[in-house]
Amino acid sequence: MAAVRKSNPFAALKRRLLFKAFIHREGPWRRVDAVEIEAACRRIVGEGECQSYAGSRGTENGCTVICFDTPEKAQRMQAWIAESKIEERPLPKKAPGMAQLRFGG
Repeated sequence: MAAVRKSNPFAALKRRLLFKAFIHREGPWRRVDAVEIEAACRRIVGEGECQSYAGSRGTENGCTVICFDTPEKAQRMQAWIAESKIEERPLPKKAPGMAQLRFGG
């Protein structure tokens, strides 16, 4: 019996949303920053769709990538990224009293 290939919703969405805005910083994001990024995306796309992911190849490496269906939306998001200075915000602090995970010796 041949294996049935299941669909890949992430890949399908990525093929539809060709235009990208880049936040030149990887996560993790503070909760307040993640909420603000999501709100900016919702304002820009309205009833449309967008997708974000951590870039890992080429020019996307080390960035949070946000994809849109039109170049205008990607440009508006890139302008918001610059205005908000989200790239310069601090990383989240670890919770006090929590042990840091360590690997190796």
